[in-house]
Amino acid sequence: MRLFRLSAVSFVCLFVAAAAARAENPPDPLRLVPEGADALVEIRNPRRLAEALLHLDVVKQAQALGPVQEILDSTNYRRFYQLVAYFEKHLGAGCPDLLDKLAGGGMVLVTEIGPKPAPVLLVVQGTDEKLMRRFAELGLQILEQEVARGEGKERVEKGSYQGTETVRLGKEFHAAVAGAALLISNNESTLHAALKSSKSDGTGTMGKHAGLAEARKLLPPDSLVYLWVNLESVRKQPQAKDVLGSGRDPVLTVLFGGWLDTARRASCICAAVAQEADGFRLALRMPSGRDGGGAEQSVHVPSSDGAGVLPPLEPRDVVLSHSFYLDVGKFWDDRAKIFTPAQVKTLEEADTKAAVVLLGQKLSQVLTNVGARHRFVAANQRDTGYKRKPKQPLPAFAEVVELRDPAEFTKTANTVLRGVALLAGSQFKLKLVDVKHGDYKLVAYRFAEDAQIAQDPQDLRYNFSPCFVTVGKYFVASSSIDLCHELIGLLEKEAKGEHPSGTPAAMRTLVYAAGNADSLQVSADALLAQTILSRAVTLEEATAETRALIDLVRRLGVLRLETQYTAKDFRLDLHWQLVK
Repeated sequence: MRLFRLSAVSFVCLFVAAAAARAENPPDPLRLVPEGADALVEIRNPRRLAEALLHLDVVKQAQALGPVQEILDSTNYRRFYQLVAYFEKHLGAGCPDLLDKLAGGGMVLVTEIGPKPAPVLLVVQGTDEKLMRRFAELGLQILEQEVARGEGKERVEKGSYQGTETVRLGKEFHAAVAGAALLISNNESTLHAALKSSKSDGTGTMGKHAGLAEARKLLPPDSLVYLWVNLESVRKQPQAKDVLGSGRDPVLTVLFGGWLDTARRASCICAAVAQEADGFRLALRMPSGRDGGGAEQSVHVPSSDGAGVLPPLEPRDVVLSHSFYLDVGKFWDDRAKIFTPAQVKTLEEADTKAAVVLLGQKLSQVLTNVGARHRFVAANQRDTGYKRKPKQPLPAFAEVVELRDPAEFTKTANTVLRGVALLAGSQFKLKLVDVKHGDYKLVAYRFAEDAQIAQDPQDLRYNFSPCFVTVGKYFVASSSIDLCHELIGLLEKEAKGEHPSGTPAAMRTLVYAAGNADSLQVSADALLAQTILSRAVTLEEATAETRALIDLVRRLGVLRLETQYTAKDFRLDLHWQLVK
């Protein structure tokens, strides 16, 4: 059975690996999928997908890395290429032409949500019926040989359904050829339903599913891959009720309340991967937006008549920059609508107790004073300000919060953060230092360099010089004085109007490959040692591999994530912008 599974995987890889140009107007594989499917993945043009991936410079560069070469030289990979060569020889065509006729019409994988085990159906649409049948015959011969070699109890059995020959191996492998389409399923009833659909006009199949057709309109046209999930079926599952049902997990509500509120109302979630001039885009959509949203949506979603998130901050050596909308005051104002009665009681008790450490202010006063627009940034450090260096360098990070009443919030925050620093200082030798940036005075701390701390044998504390400062209407809390200086300069430029004030988005995140490559470069010695120990290569080989890995990461470009809520739908776009 193990050998059989390897061959079955090889058949699927054969179709996905690279399909040549599609024939004109090939049959839609969705015409063979019964309408009851709850989730599907469709590749309309396998050739474009394969070429888009295999022709990437970063993919070619990755193939030169030692670990990847080991995979390419593995037994299973060689068996795959031997299988391809076998089909090329016996079908009398090279791989591109062969795959054109076997998978030129696209492929789709579908399943249902709920049944155990879940029924799965794979449809591979060819363009040459005669060749598809010959391919299936050769595949069956290989399957029978593998089963015989494995000496298992199960045997390949032939049958028929409504005049179409079927093949069965055990309870979880069923296959048939319908015209130029190859059908594979783990459930006999599912295979029979697909064969029945092959003799109809498509009525009652996913090919004429109105909801799927509407969902596709939300996605970029002519995408490489499509995904569709029926959320109505997901919400019926017991394990989904705590997340998408009437119950409210407070942690999930705080972190993802806007997304969850949308998913509770949307009929489906759909996504697509599209190739663009400078890279790739993953577009995810739900046909539900602001209209009809719950109270928790107002916490995470900017109003339609107001500004969205602020531009992400981009200091030098930036690794990640995250800008998001989170009106924490709404958690208090609308607590009875957002949380359960028990959670509301806990929140109200915390509000009263917090006055002890908040200068008599309640937690609710602090929450409602914090603005709705936040920014988080992480960047590599050039100078930590210490003579002693940490054994493991870490990026600096900072949170920049927009305030409604900067003076009142700063007064409370100063007292609380100074108290925290006092407690930490007694254990980690943290000292207050005088730091200025122009007219701004930072409340900053440094660790003593003449003390050994048993709890920190790696000297990680020397990555940090925690500080905070108020710049106009923004409160900045940073792990590094150096990064704080950078951010003050950026905020001053914003105040002068040198950058736009906001966008309609609810969240924008940027991940910079160059910054992450610099982080790896700082840890190059550790990577070098790990390569030598894990792969038993020479120092020269490990050095070359480490350099190649860092260079590969640097070429990955920038990853841009943005979410936006319109009146009728939710949109998430993940744009991978490659280095040219």
